[in-house]
Amino acid sequence: MTDGICSLNLTAHPDSMEVAVHDRSPQAPRMGGADLHGGTGGFGWPMVNHLGR
Repeated sequence: MTDGICSLNLTAHPDSMEVAVHDRSPQAPRMGGADLHGGTGGFGWPMVNHLGR
């Protein structure tokens, strides 16, 4: 679980968009199920993996 987003940087390129996200958690991101009711998140890393190349 992350401790909130510290920064989000977007950079436009001619044929792509670069997204850099940094958070306060010392732990590396891991895949997990999204928490729809407990408020702990879980949506960001699967989205990054789905949209990124």
